[in-house]
This record gives sequence, structure tokens and C-alpha cells, in this order.
Amino acid sequence: PLVRGAYGMVIVINWITKNKVSNLMISYLIILMAMIWFSALIFYYFESRVNPEVKYFEQALWWSVLCATTDDSYITPVTDIGRLLYVSLSMTGMMIFPIFTVFFSNKLKQNVSSNKAS
Repeated sequence: PLVRGAYGMVIVINWITKNKVSNLMISYLIILMAMIWFSALIFYYFESRVNPEVKYFEQALWWSVLCATTDDSYITPVTDIGRLLYVSLSMTGMMIFPIFTVFFSNKLKQNVSSNKAS
């Protein structure tokens, strides 16, 4: 179901955007945000019962964002599922954030080259 949902999201984004590079960047951004959101939900569900550092969903969401940016949080996962989410979010962040850097550097390069041509 998640793969079908991601595929449906890509179809909708293709329909909305015309540029393939922007389409890919928006798709990655939405996938990253969905991964952060659902990981925070799962983390909160399993950790809030046993981890005294997780009292509110906002804390789990903040933990999820920090894990995706490969920054460390003050919240330490206690359960095995929390540790697995930590690893998967960090790996996802390491794979997706460089794509944003490449996208923005290419846009900057295009703007500089078009200004020189003018």
C-alpha cells in the first residue's frame, strides 16, 4: 500500500508540474516529509509508553526531523522499533538531502549563466 501510495503521489505531481527536475525534487520532498511524519507517529506509539523523554507527539515529530537531518536529539530511543526508525530516518536523510543541494546549485548555475548571456 505504501508503494502504491507513493506511485499515486508521483502521478499527481507529474500532472501538476511541467519541469521534470522540479517534479523529481518535489517528489523527493514529499517522500521525505511523509517518512518523517509516519516515523514520528510510529515512534510516538511505541516509545511514549516506555520512554520518559517522549510525552507529546510534538517531541516525537521533532525527534523524527532531527534524525532525518542526521542531527542528534536529546531523546534516545529505548525500543528496538525506535532504534530501527532512527537508522532508517538517518539513511533516508543522507540519501535525499544531497539531492536538494544538487537541485539548488543547478538552479543557481542556470541563473548565473543566463545573466551572463544577457
